[in-house]
Order: sequence, then structure tokens, then C-alpha cells
Amino acid sequence: MTSQPGSGFRAAGGAEGPVVPEISLARQLAHDARSPVSALVVLAESLAQQLEPVVNGRQAYQLKLLRHAAASLDQLLGHLVELTGPSDEMALSDLKTFSVGELLSGVHDLLLPFAELHNVRIDRRGVEPDRRSGYPAALSQTLFALASIPLREGGRGAVELLADVETGAPERVTFTVGSGRWDIDPDTVASVEAVALGREPRNRACLANLGLELSFRLVDLMGSSLALERWEGDGARFSFTLPLPPSTGPTAT
Repeated sequence: MTSQPGSGFRAAGGAEGPVVPEISLARQLAHDARSPVSALVVLAESLAQQLEPVVNGRQAYQLKLLRHAAASLDQLLGHLVELTGPSDEMALSDLKTFSVGELLSGVHDLLLPFAELHNVRIDRRGVEPDRRSGYPAALSQTLFALASIPLREGGRGAVELLADVETGAPERVTFTVGSGRWDIDPDTVASVEAVALGREPRNRACLANLGLELSFRLVDLMGSSLALERWEGDGARFSFTLPLPPSTGPTAT
């Protein structure tokens, strides 16, 4: 039985049944994939506990990376389920109360397997007050996608994940992802931005920079714009500012 978006289906006897909401293919696949990935998380944790007394340092390190990688994949699939609406367009859920510090710590954990493989340090800084109202899934995915770019390039001494309150506007927070050794091409960034915001058709630059395209789209969806700044010595950083008013509500789970 098939149904059209927004239409009801016919129940037995010809009666009009309840409306069946449309579920995008990407969201369905991400939802279904979470079960085997959750099993991998449990298996990785179990292996780490059982083998900890007998493995050597190198093996313990590999088990740690396996555990982090499995947990990271589970979290990323959760973001995809939340952010993907009908017909695979991205959508934001309702505003949620979240901890900026915990969000940055979660992104750090997502990046840790990359960082340790490439011997890169990840520095982070939060804000006060820490509890804010916003879109944590979209924000987390944006920071992860941006920080993954210099990590994948390798050879970077450090990557920064920074949050700063805007001067004179304590409800506005600026997020920065940067590295002192990030040789990124401004023309490529401009081309990816034009595609992400619908000003130009897709091109080769986007195929090679899907994380950057996603970041532009998510930041735009959250009501801000992503800016690139470069400085002498191949350093670069992306930044964007969001309205994140302090919140006393319960933290979303």
C-alpha cells in the first residue's frame, strides 16, 4: 500500500484512515542502521573491559579508538535522524536546552579517533552561562564537519573549538573552528557556499567538500552565516554567531 504525502490511506471497508507521515529514505536508513551500530558500541565496551587486564599498550590504544569510533557513528546517525525531514531536506526540531560545554566535549569525543591517529591536539573553550537554548544537533554536526577538515588533511598541530559570548550581547555566542596550519582555498570555499545556499548548481568542488557544504547549509538553517578568515602562515578559521539565550529549562537528552 502506498500513500501520498499529506493524504490519508483507506482502511478496511473503505474508511478513511489516519494520515501516514512521509519518512525520507535517508532518515529511515539512518534509523535502521542505529540498531547494528548500537550493538557495535556494546561489543566494543565489552571487549575493552574483558581484555583490559591482558592487552599491551598498543592493543589498549586500538580498543579505545574502536570504542570511540563506534560511539561516534551512533551519535552521527542520531543527528541524521533528527535533522533529515521528508524528501531528505534538512529540518530543525524545536528549540532545546543544552550545555555548551557538554556539546563541545561530545564533538571532541567524535573527533578523537581522527586526532589521535594524526597526533593532533584538540583545544576547546566554552561559555558562561553554560546552559543555552538552541539547536544542539545541528550545532554539533556543524562543528564536527568543520573540524574534521583539517584533521583529515593531517599534519596539523592543533585544532580549536571555541565558543565566545558576543561583547554587549550575552545571548549571542560566536563559535570558531580553526587551525594554525590550515591551507584552505578561499575560491573553493566561495564556490561551495554558492552551491550550498542554492545560488549555483552542484560542481566538482562540492563533491570533494561535502562536510563544508553541509556546514554552510546547517549554519544558514540556524539563521546565521559561516565566515572564513585566513592569516599568515596558512592559518585559517571558520566562525558563525548564533542567538543562544541562557536557559533554566531541563537539558534535552
